[in-house]
Parts: sequence; structure tokens; C-alpha cells
Amino acid sequence: MDWLVHVFDYMTKQATGVGNISQLVFELAGELDENQLKSALKKLIQKYPLLSGHPARAFNLAPYWKIPSEKNTVRIPFNTDQIGTDAKNGWIIRLLERSVNAPFNSEKEHLAFNLIKAGKKSFLAMTFDHRLLDGRGAEAFLGLLQDEWDSNFELSTDVSVTEPPHLSGWVRKFKAGQKVNRLLLRIAENAPPLVLPVGPPLKYPDFKFKLLFFSKDKSDRIIEKSNNEAGYLMLMPFLLASSVNALHSAFKARGIVGSDYLVPVGIDMRSPEKIKKQVFFNHVSFFMLKIKADKSDDLNFILNSIKSQIYDQVRNGVLNNFIEAGMLLRIAPPALLSRLILLPFKGVISSFSFSYVGESAFKSNEFMGREVLNLTHMPRVPVPPGIGIFFQKFKGKLNAVLSYKQDLLSDNEANLITGVLKSVLGA
Repeated sequence: MDWLVHVFDYMTKQATGVGNISQLVFELAGELDENQLKSALKKLIQKYPLLSGHPARAFNLAPYWKIPSEKNTVRIPFNTDQIGTDAKNGWIIRLLERSVNAPFNSEKEHLAFNLIKAGKKSFLAMTFDHRLLDGRGAEAFLGLLQDEWDSNFELSTDVSVTEPPHLSGWVRKFKAGQKVNRLLLRIAENAPPLVLPVGPPLKYPDFKFKLLFFSKDKSDRIIEKSNNEAGYLMLMPFLLASSVNALHSAFKARGIVGSDYLVPVGIDMRSPEKIKKQVFFNHVSFFMLKIKADKSDDLNFILNSIKSQIYDQVRNGVLNNFIEAGMLLRIAPPALLSRLILLPFKGVISSFSFSYVGESAFKSNEFMGREVLNLTHMPRVPVPPGIGIFFQKFKGKLNAVLSYKQDLLSDNEANLITGVLKSVLGA
């Protein structure tokens, strides 16, 4: 699935000049020691030279991540902002938007840090290249950084940095590809799905973010509502159904009507105990879900449709089929594959992006001696579709973010979506 992420990176660079990147943000009590952070980061980079690697192809044409010697590691950008104790949240968010919208300086640069000192709080933002880290991997990487700061940390031989070429089991891979193709053809009925117009390619357009932070009490109420309406352990389908309902309000207000919404839902394939070993690269697969647009005012209908499709796709092994089939696509360069993946749905990949990361892979209550008040994600969405809603949980508190390309929504439309979302969630 890493190669598919490389294709999203290529497509997003073509559309915006910036690749498929994301940002992880710590909200910390007190002022973080900048020198200690830089020192720990420098040591960690030396232990993991793959942080300065880049994609390449082997003689067998399989793409791989070329790891340089430790002496060739690149400098990781680090920026510090000092703002007053009376700074409003909007100022902090604008600084965070600035850092996540900045392109990396070279093909070998995959991380950047921004530290915002705001009186009695600090905000540490780590921008990361999705080709090297996925969402939970980025959280686990900050755990490695915390371990390095503890000063008794040694390079764990359990952290995997290599992967075999998987040039075997062709019959199994082709059969998986056939099953995926049949699924896509079935979903592609009534294609293309509904989308917001992405517009012409722009050089370095900003992404904007609406961040929702739910207290422990409100988060518990959301989970209780999910249990009552979707069923026990059905939080992800409930959050997705609520997101469809919220985004549908903006589509309707814009007068965009039609057949279906198409939503690929990323699923982390690691068990919690494997996250410390599988920190780097991408460990996801996808459900492909279709929801009837003319029924998207009805939360119960959306919920039942999502649950039914997930049950069907789990029964048919769709998650593993996507992984196996993905092995066959790696010979194609991103420029070609980016065109091929637009074919099944007539030029559309999805109506919007969605994920629920779940409980954070960063488990400590402190980061470098400072209490962690919250941890949230600010992902730039691949273009297309250029818009997405993402949820994650930290210390039992739910966070949500609406991320969108600046010319895709007006401020009123973004506020409409987040307002409906909070109402549907029950918070």
C-alpha cells in the first residue's frame, strides 16, 4: 500500500505543489525546552538514517526506500514562534496552518518541526511525509523521541525498517486483484460519485482546518450515542455516518445533487502491540463504501448502509485483497498509475477522505517533562478530493478536524459542516 501513497503524493504535488503530508500537534503544559528537543531529535536521526532516504527502484523494478549512510543525513527544519500569553486560539491555528502548508525543501526531507511558545503552554507541531509515516506511525515516532530524551534508550532491533520485495505468490495476487476489480465495478454503478469541484491546479494553495476538541464528558456522550444508535464497538461507522450527514448539508447548500457518495475508509492493519515494531511506512488498507446521496439526510439509513457494506467486505476479505492486489501495481510509475486509478469512477477517487485513527499510539502522559494536554492531527488531504474529516482519540477525548483546500469551501460552508457534525454527534 506504500506505493499507492506515493501515487497520492505525486497527484497532490501536481495539483498543489506540495505532496501528501500531514501534521501532528502536541498541546503541552509549560514551556518545552527547545535545546533538549533538538538534541534528542539529532540523536534519533542518527539512529534511523532512513529518515533521510528517498524512493528508488531496484533492478527487478520493485520500488524501495533507499537508505543513505548515517553521514549523509539531512538537516530537519526547526522553527520557533514566541507569542504572548493573551494569544487567541485563531492565531495559534494560523501558525499551525502555516507550518503544515510549507513544502519540504528536497526529496530527502521528510520531517519538519514547529514549536510555538504561548505563555503557560507550548504547541509542538511535527509535519511529516506520509510516504514515510502514517498517522499512528507518527504518534509512535514521537514515542521514540520521548524514549531518546529519557537518555537510556538504545536502538530497538524490533523496529522494522526493511521489507522483502514480495515478488512471489503471483496466483494469489492476481486472484486478489480480480476480486478488487469486481468490487470496484460493482461500486462504480452510477459513476461518477458526487464531488466538490477541485478547480484548476494552483501553485501552493493553502489547506484550511476546522478543529473540534471534545472534553472527556462530551466524548463519553458521543460514544454512548454511538452505542445506542450504531451498536457496541461501532464508533467508526457512527463517526463516518455523522460525517456523511454533515458534508451532505454543504453539498445540498451548493446545489450539488446526484447519485452516490464514495468514501474510501483507511483501516490500520497493525495490532496495538505491533505499532512499536511497525513505526515507519504505511500499514493501512481500505474499505470502499458507497452511500446514496438522496438518503443522506437519514442518519439511520447511512449507518445501516455502512455497517452492511463493512460486514460484506470483511466477509469477502477485501482489506487483505487490496494489499495483495497493490503488489501488482508497483511496476507502474506514479504518472501512469495516477491516471489508471481514476478510470473506475470516471475521473473521481472519492467524494471526501475519512479516517478514525483510534486511541493514540503515544501512551505517555508527558513529553520531555511537560504534561501532554492533547494530541491532534492536521492532515493535508490528497487532491483529489481535497477535503476530508478525520477523528482520533487521546486520553479518552475525541478530536475531529475538517481539512480542505482553501478554494473548495467558503468559511460559511465550513462552519455549516462543523455545526451539523457537532449536532449529529450529540455534542
